[in-house]
Amino acid sequence: MTTPRTKREERMLTAVQAEVPGRYATRRGRRNLVRAGIACLALFYVSAVVCWALAPSDTAMYVTFACDGLGLLAGGFVLGRMVVVTRGTTRLPDHLLDERQAAEKLRAHSTAHRLTVLLLFVALFGIELGMRSDVRSPSAAVVVTFGALLVTVASLPLLVSTWRMPDPVPDEDDA
Repeated sequence: MTTPRTKREERMLTAVQAEVPGRYATRRGRRNLVRAGIACLALFYVSAVVCWALAPSDTAMYVTFACDGLGLLAGGFVLGRMVVVTRGTTRLPDHLLDERQAAEKLRAHSTAHRLTVLLLFVALFGIELGMRSDVRSPSAAVVVTFGALLVTVASLPLLVSTWRMPDPVPDEDDA
């Protein structure tokens, strides 16, 4: 007996069943897409570094808004492409995935978890260095750094899944 699908699940299935653009059909194309996603994530960390260095100032505020806004817009586009390329493996509920997709989802989330733990330790030491007792650290910098970490944690499973995705098996008719 199958469980009834919600409207959200139907929309997700429709979106991920779209044709994968040709430029992402190869491993090289998908890895370039992941590199673009990493570049979008880097914008959030640039804004955090600027906040640590310049806040409180108008320059820090404008650079932070510009980097975060550009990161959200470009990152939303890139991550949307990744959802289509991976066929929604990391975003669909488990009951809509076959066994292979469920195993890929589990591997992507476990790898992303390990990378997140490493990233959190790096951020902890970075924030500790930034909050030395002799220097007053801006609270905006801590908030922006936390936001960058949240965006990274949310997108990391999709980045890992897209990076690891194998090339499709060629048809026997093409030989």
